[in-house]
Amino acid sequence: MGHIRGKGHHRTTASHSPVRALVVVLVIVAVLVGGGWLVVRHMQAAAPVAKPDKAATVTRVDLDNKQAVPEPVVEHHGNSPDCPDTDCISMLVNGDLLFHPNLWKHFAGANTAATAGTAFDFTPLFETMKPYIQASDIAVCEFETPIAKRGGPYTGYPVFNVPPEVADAAASVGYTACTHATNHSWDQGADGIAVGLASKILPHNFVELINAAIAHLQGRDFQLYPDFPTGGMADVSRYNDGLRGGTVKVRAKISKIDKRTLAITEIPYTTTTESIKDSIIKANDKGKIKIRKVDDNTADKVEIVIQVSPDESSDKTIDALYAFTDCEVSIAPNSCVIWDEKPHFLGVSEILRRSAEHTKSLLGLELKIRLGELSEAWHAASLERIFIENRLYQLIEGCKSREEAYSAVDKGLEPFKMRLRREVTLEDVQKLTELKFIRISRYDSEKADNEIRQIEEDLKSTQYDLDHLTEYAVAYYERIRDKYGKGRHKILTLVNSFHGRTLCTLSATGQDVFHNYFFPFVEGFDYVTANDIADLEAKLDDTVCAVMLEYIQGEGGVNALEQAFVDAVFEKCAAKDVLVIADEVQTGVGRTGTFLAGEQFGHKADVTTLAKGIAGGLPMGACLANEKCAGVLDKGSHGSTFGGNPVCCAGGLAVLNTITADGFLAEVQRKAKLLREKLEKLDGVESVSGLGLMIGIALKDKKAIDVANAALEKGLLVLTAKTKVRLLPPLTITDEEIEKGVAILADVLSK
Repeated sequence: MGHIRGKGHHRTTASHSPVRALVVVLVIVAVLVGGGWLVVRHMQAAAPVAKPDKAATVTRVDLDNKQAVPEPVVEHHGNSPDCPDTDCISMLVNGDLLFHPNLWKHFAGANTAATAGTAFDFTPLFETMKPYIQASDIAVCEFETPIAKRGGPYTGYPVFNVPPEVADAAASVGYTACTHATNHSWDQGADGIAVGLASKILPHNFVELINAAIAHLQGRDFQLYPDFPTGGMADVSRYNDGLRGGTVKVRAKISKIDKRTLAITEIPYTTTTESIKDSIIKANDKGKIKIRKVDDNTADKVEIVIQVSPDESSDKTIDALYAFTDCEVSIAPNSCVIWDEKPHFLGVSEILRRSAEHTKSLLGLELKIRLGELSEAWHAASLERIFIENRLYQLIEGCKSREEAYSAVDKGLEPFKMRLRREVTLEDVQKLTELKFIRISRYDSEKADNEIRQIEEDLKSTQYDLDHLTEYAVAYYERIRDKYGKGRHKILTLVNSFHGRTLCTLSATGQDVFHNYFFPFVEGFDYVTANDIADLEAKLDDTVCAVMLEYIQGEGGVNALEQAFVDAVFEKCAAKDVLVIADEVQTGVGRTGTFLAGEQFGHKADVTTLAKGIAGGLPMGACLANEKCAGVLDKGSHGSTFGGNPVCCAGGLAVLNTITADGFLAEVQRKAKLLREKLEKLDGVESVSGLGLMIGIALKDKKAIDVANAALEKGLLVLTAKTKVRLLPPLTITDEEIEKGVAILADVLSK
């Protein structure tokens, strides 16, 4: 799913990754009571209810002391003449208050779209009820119809949504409460029941929610838009973060099969294929569209086939379908949640932030509980070791009571208590005295020590996670996403890249010349033009899990990536939580003058691959991973028959010791500069590319292969890359060898 720039469109498809909706459920215990309470609150906000003065006896209370004195009970007589007795209450109930457009048009103000409570004035309509209301202690009315938001839109039969000034007028004449629990309560869905407190949080993509939670925890910005399981096109430009007043327009996906046939393959959220078909038939009956036939062929996938009339344009019919049928609907979100036992209107972004912080706090509590459990396990294991290894169980012999035995063991533990992390309790001593003889006799000290060491390692690890709770929470979300967030399977590589000669790495290579053999290739790769940020943005959708790049494309012509492009890759991948994989098989281990070429671009990839130079010619490869990826491959989950053999490992250690020695890489940089300067001065050289001792030579008029062959005859081994001569001299090359090699090239280029 991707947000279409500049148009506020959000694209969803039925085949999209599973969508998990962020749902907040408001439970209405009693519709009648709930509706009444809501309307009362509405009226109270509009105007207080005026009541006639009552004769009341007020007793002056002298507060000479600090103790509160209760108010005296005031006798109450009902308003009604029929209720003269003490503690009698009169109640009036009436309804239905049923409003139609032909009624409310007579009470319209100058601006019926006003939101200040002046769109309508229904007070004159209620005036005749005022004497009866004021003669009652409690007056309850019944709204037959749902009440709209101020400003409208207002609708009549059969789907009511009446002006809120109705409630204002009811409050002004003295109604105590009003209900609207009728057959019309569902006219506006749940909104028709709970008025402004109904929650309608639209579905969101599961992976996007997880990524947003991670972004929040890491202090990065994020945006959330709805994602619909039914697919379609969504205009989210007025989404308003899911708050009241926002709206999302959702369109069906309509395609042309031929000139006279249309197919609907994705439908708007909140609709069904049946409702879509019915709306099309009704629009046709009213003359809004002209069709011959509509068939619902939906099975496992949506398919509504429409036969357009011969005298009608299919393009015009598509426009009419969006205008006059349920092929386009507007959905009004209303993000109302219960927080701290009170309703709050919060945007979906704020809900997610609070949810992420709450999850983080719960994870912290889990870690604290785990620490406590591990501490107790360590304490118990340590006590048992002390008890058995020091034969303190012998102290029990001769004791005439349990209390005496407990005291003897506790006294015996005294010299060892300083080793423990907490005090020894009576319960601890009791457990020691209850140890079975067979356990004592078979006690394995070495095994016990290993178990204690493991507990200590777990304690250290758990405490580290607690001290780095944010990182721990991020990892938690990442595990959930990796386990349940299906659909992210694609890896982007660069055009002209080269990643190896295995079937998978050939598939990752972005050169057609390498794609002519060894079919079929591995799926899941797409290719981005190097240094083209727009192409990167277009292809970096929600199916992408990683971007793999070479900082210098060796086989592709020894071309270094532009800094701006590399920056964009890391920035945009971080925003979407997409991994960056750096293939440094050619560029790593000092080749470019730094241990990794990525150091010169100011970035550290999530995964870095190394080979070739890492063992000085011996077969060896390495995969470097950061904390995010380090736990993906467990011990034994990946390997090779001859991998990690002692000879290659010894060679690798020797190389690393040499590379990391003081001054070695600085010397590589010096020699690279020297070689480049000499090459640039040669006749026949157009330009020199690359970094460090990874050099490409663009020639003015000679072919690279001819130069390479001629140089070989004179004892100089060079390679080619596209149209360039490629130099990859040993990092230990001397100044004299540089002089000799350049002289040979100069001789070859001069002929």
